[in-house]
Amino acid sequence: MTLLRKINILFLLGCFSLLSCMTTGNKTGNKNAVNKPENSVKTKESCTKKESVMYYRGAPQEILDAARAEANKIKPLGKAAIIELANQRLSCSRPDLQFSPSDYHITVQANAFEVQVKYRSYVRYYPARLKGEELDYDLSVDLIASKIEPFDSVFFRGNFFVATEEDRKNIRFAAGDIVPQLADYTMYIVEHEKHYGVTNENRNGYGFFQWETVKATGERIKKPTLSAIPVPPPYIDQPPSALDSYQWVPIYD
Repeated sequence: MTLLRKINILFLLGCFSLLSCMTTGNKTGNKNAVNKPENSVKTKESCTKKESVMYYRGAPQEILDAARAEANKIKPLGKAAIIELANQRLSCSRPDLQFSPSDYHITVQANAFEVQVKYRSYVRYYPARLKGEELDYDLSVDLIASKIEPFDSVFFRGNFFVATEEDRKNIRFAAGDIVPQLADYTMYIVEHEKHYGVTNENRNGYGFFQWETVKATGERIKKPTLSAIPVPPPYIDQPPSALDSYQWVPIYD
């Protein structure tokens, strides 16, 4: 073999090695860019697509039977396990959501054909940059139909509010020592030029108290408070499930 041919072979091998390193480096860069979690394998397994049963009133009997069978598998799991199942669906379907269960009051309800997990946001923050926008804050996961509202709604306007780190900082500043994570309360915080308007509303007692938090000083200026006794719901002698197969019934444990 001539010296020139040996040099050509060594040159080609060097180019191949360099190309391999560049390819590996790009893959590593992309991996870091998306900031995948350490348990990505586990996440991938839990995100396996599930076949959904799209039931509806008046659906063919075989569809209703399939939905009922799926619901009967999930309901005995209990509230905590059902919520965890819904949390996984949310994390898999909406990885961009930065979803944190602690931001929501979570309830579970079911009927004969569906199991639904509802997430009510403790705080509704209206930043000045989104003034005039109609924002969505609450979520619901239908485990049988595999639907996530509001995203799967035909009326969704792409306006689900996701708090930035700056938003969370402003919420903590405006709320002060009031802890928003209370099941019966919803806190509304509206950002103005020089202050935050805060209203803490009691959903069950039909009352609220409100204040303004001054941006420059953190001073809290109290506003008038209102409370009222709610009208009790009508008495029903039979459990809802006995009245209507489509009637939602809470799952408490």
